[in-house]
Amino acid sequence: MTSRPWADCSQCAGSGWAGEDDHLSVFCWVCNGSGLEEHTARSVVHATVSARARARLIAHIERLNTEVSDSVAVAA
Repeated sequence: MTSRPWADCSQCAGSGWAGEDDHLSVFCWVCNGSGLEEHTARSVVHATVSARARARLIAHIERLNTEVSDSVAVAA
């Protein structure tokens, strides 16, 4: 998750919620509710990655690391 830049979702502007006109889902169809969108190195420059997006990405990575650590500890 750290190999490419992440930024606020272009569809929901980082909220994670679907728009008022989307009757099929509660969550944004682009980011699936995370509010983050992965970009190629050329599609976004580092300056456009908001502090809020960085904080959400760090929290998500920490949560995944905890889940993986817990599952490895249980398996051992």
